[in-house]
Amino acid sequence: MARTTRTLNPLHFEDLEPHRFEDLVRQLAYEYRPWASIEATGRGGADDGIDIRAFEQNRMSPTEETDEEDLPPP
Repeated sequence: MARTTRTLNPLHFEDLEPHRFEDLVRQLAYEYRPWASIEATGRGGADDGIDIRAFEQNRMSPTEETDEEDLPPP
């Protein structure tokens, strides 16, 4: 069984390798809210600064969804 530890000193994020930092941020985002999917996109290098792609779960039931006619005009 893994033991829970406590960090008492400052964390030096600047010392993390870029991929480790991306993994840390993705894990924090994963715990933030329920996601339909969350994936790392920055591993390839040509990501235009996008390291994580996440899609939220749909919180509305099918009966609560609005029809297009109920939406305000753009």
